[in-house]
Amino acid sequence: MRRRGRISAYDPTLPLEQQQERARLQSARRSYRYRKLKRQRAYAARQNAAEDRRDAKAARLATRLFDKAIRCRRRATIKDAAVQAWNAVVYMTEAEMLELHYSKRFIKAYLETAEAKKKIVAAMQKQSVPTVQPRLIQC
Repeated sequence: MRRRGRISAYDPTLPLEQQQERARLQSARRSYRYRKLKRQRAYAARQNAAEDRRDAKAARLATRLFDKAIRCRRRATIKDAAVQAWNAVVYMTEAEMLELHYSKRFIKAYLETAEAKKKIVAAMQKQSVPTVQPRLIQC
């Protein structure tokens, strides 16, 4: 929308009543623009406050989840270690487990199970004989 230039309320060629009416309209427009600006600023402030609350809530949730994961790892049992090591494709090192705050009993059991699994897999591979694929019958 094209904005018009401001028209001065004072025009000596107009009667006083018309000059007063112009001044009143200009004052009303000016106060409306100011009220509109105040509403926009208040809306922006509310949006910023809501965004800050959402960010704080997300940070608290992330902290809680991190703390819960650490507690679970510290309380992990020897059975959990054996299951995790047996199902692992890539084994964790002792340093990685210490960094993740695993308990010492978990680390010991995990490493023992990983070694046992490596020995079993090596023995299975040693025993396995490569099989010959059956040929397709051609007609």
